[in-house]
Amino acid sequence: MFSSSPSAYVCYLCVYGLTPLLRSLAATTSTDSIVALAVGGGILHLALCDYGYITNSGVNDRLTGALSLGCAVMAAVLLASRMRSEIEVFAQVLLSLELFLLSPYVRRHVHRHSVTAHLGLTVVMVAVAATLLFSMSPVAAAAYGVAVVAVTFMVPAALVRAHKFKAHISGPWDEAAPHIPRELVRLSPVKPPKPYSVQQQQQQALEQ
Repeated sequence: MFSSSPSAYVCYLCVYGLTPLLRSLAATTSTDSIVALAVGGGILHLALCDYGYITNSGVNDRLTGALSLGCAVMAAVLLASRMRSEIEVFAQVLLSLELFLLSPYVRRHVHRHSVTAHLGLTVVMVAVAATLLFSMSPVAAAAYGVAVVAVTFMVPAALVRAHKFKAHISGPWDEAAPHIPRELVRLSPVKPPKPYSVQQQQQQALEQ
């Protein structure tokens, strides 16, 4: 732990030294544009994030993880440029780096030693985020809670329920054909194919 302390101090000093620059980074840009870009970066972060990194024991070398981290840091820096003081900018950027860059490593280490502790840590993080969001906007906190419940429970339950409609599974890609009741399908009589004429048979023989 003590061997990594100099690196942490260097990171703190670098962020603090860049604070005046980060505060004036988007001074000539409108607030609406900043918010739109920050929301877009957050959505890209959610879409590209590697959610299996914490539970996966292998090394992740995919490009989507780096793109997801870049989008999250970009959104944090854009929001930090609208802070009122330099200390707020420093706190915003430093907290973003801790959450997006260092937090996955810590959670992966906790999950490797205890799944129960990792579950408790996840619940605590969600509760803290909801509490802080509730102090600013109860409606946003309620929307956040509904989104967490939907993603954690409702969507997986819907996928499990839809699994019973699979008629057969073949191949490693889990290719499934939906099971449709015959009452919903109107069967039409199958017409036999028309026989080839002599000219068509000769033309087909020439083509071969």
